[in-house]
Amino acid sequence: MLGNADELGRPSADPARIFATLAAHEVQYLVAGGIAVYVHGYPRNTWDVDVIPSPDAANMRRLASALAELEAQAVGARQQKLPLDLSHPESLAVGNYFLSTDAGALDLLNGPRPDLRRYRALEANAVEAQVGELTIRAVGKDDLIDMKREAGRDKDLRDIAALTEVERHGGDR
Repeated sequence: MLGNADELGRPSADPARIFATLAAHEVQYLVAGGIAVYVHGYPRNTWDVDVIPSPDAANMRRLASALAELEAQAVGARQQKLPLDLSHPESLAVGNYFLSTDAGALDLLNGPRPDLRRYRALEANAVEAQVGELTIRAVGKDDLIDMKREAGRDKDLRDIAALTEVERHGGDR
């Protein structure tokens, strides 16, 4: 499922380690992206872990602690390290962050502003999956398809086609 490096030059993620660190800090999040696609029955390569953290202030403080433990650094489109201070919970809740960590590539998908109502709606439709000894919650299939449609990249359109095909054949995990 995982490759060697992503398009930003970040090393491939170690999902179990990232999820274990988030769990140790009691971070509330939902898994999106390629791992969520896999959870819904379509295995494909992915290099990163995409999470949508709950924008609740206390959760953002726990997330900042988890990111410190993972030695997270923001990465720009040209593979450069960005001088962003990830220790401020208020700023972590706004926007998307592409991070390089000592456990590999991690993306935080927050959207343009903190939106607890949106998070709760996604959480209500989420599904559980096992990653090693941990139980994670992944974005529900319909929500995932909507997110992929909104992103509109070629790989997202391929994921939509695959998820729709899996749905027609009853392959949801």
